[in-house]
Amino acid sequence: MGDIRIDQTAEEVFDSITGFDEIAISTHFGRTIQDLAETEPSMFGRALVFVVKRREGLEDAEARKAALTMTLKECNEDFFATPSEEEAGKGEQPKPSPPSSLTSVS
Repeated sequence: MGDIRIDQTAEEVFDSITGFDEIAISTHFGRTIQDLAETEPSMFGRALVFVVKRREGLEDAEARKAALTMTLKECNEDFFATPSEEEAGKGEQPKPSPPSSLTSVS
């Protein structure tokens, strides 16, 4: 399918979704973007691709077809930019620091 990667991460696309995008997703995927995110991760990714394709100028039906014809690998690994190390750690619990070997001074 060639070079299909965009310069945004999936999280960046999700954060940029407008109300009009939400309506289009609900219309063409039959569920809200939040519902897809919580219950159908693969279709959530396709809904994000759909938004990008609409923004690239495709009509809604064409954008939906483009998203649905991608393989899971294309949709999940090849389409979105890879998150930076900083973004990849967002939402994760901080790792505990190793115990200090210093004793406290009173």
